[in-house]
Amino acid sequence: MIGWYRRYSSLKRISLGDNESDILFSKRTSLRFSENAKIIVNGGPLSIGYSLPTAPAYPTNGKTLIQLGKNSKIVTEGPVFIAPGVTIRLFENTTLTFKGNNFVAHNSIIMGSREICFGKNTSLSWHTTIMNDDGHAFTYNGKRRKAPVAPLILEDHVAIQQYSSIMRGVTIGRSSVISAHTVVRENVEPNCLVYAEQTLRKKNGITSGFELSEASV
Repeated sequence: MIGWYRRYSSLKRISLGDNESDILFSKRTSLRFSENAKIIVNGGPLSIGYSLPTAPAYPTNGKTLIQLGKNSKIVTEGPVFIAPGVTIRLFENTTLTFKGNNFVAHNSIIMGSREICFGKNTSLSWHTTIMNDDGHAFTYNGKRRKAPVAPLILEDHVAIQQYSSIMRGVTIGRSSVISAHTVVRENVEPNCLVYAEQTLRKKNGITSGFELSEASV
C-alpha cells in the first residue's frame, strides 16, 4: 500500500501541458518529490524506465530513480526517453530542461543544482555522468565551503558517448561529440569532436602482493 500511495501522490506533482503530452513510468521507477517539486511535460511523451526506442535491452543497475529537491523541476518540450537504471537527482531550486527528442541511456547519472539543459536531439549514451554539483562540501583554512556551481548546458544535436563525464559550469556547443571515456571540465565549441588521449605508462619490477594459496586453487 505504501508503494502505491507514493506513486499516486507523485501523479499530483506531474503537469501535462497539451494534448500531445503524456508520461509513462515503469514499475521499477522511483519518483521522489520534495516540497513544491514537479515535472512539467510538454509537446510529447516522457518515458521513464523503459528501454529506448530501437535499442536492444541492456543490463542495468536496478531501479530508475528521479529525486527532486525543494522547488526543483523537470521541464520537457518534446519527446524524452529515459532508460532503466538512470539516476536523476536535483538539489533545491534546480531546473532540468529537455528541449525534445532526447535520449538518456542505461545507468547514466544526472545530478546538480541551479540549471541543467539538454538541447534538441541531444543524447547520452550508457554510463555517462552529467554533474554540476555533487552535494559535497570541503574544509579550507578551517572554514566549511562548497565548490561554486554554474549552469551546465548541452546545446542542440550534442552526443555524449559511453562512460564520459561532463562537469560543472560547462557548455557543450551545438553538434559536438564527446568521445567515450572522456572527462570534460571546460567549454566546447560547436561542431567539435572531443576525446581523451591517454599515455600508457609502464614500470617493470612491480609485484601486486596478491597470491592464491594452494588450498584456494
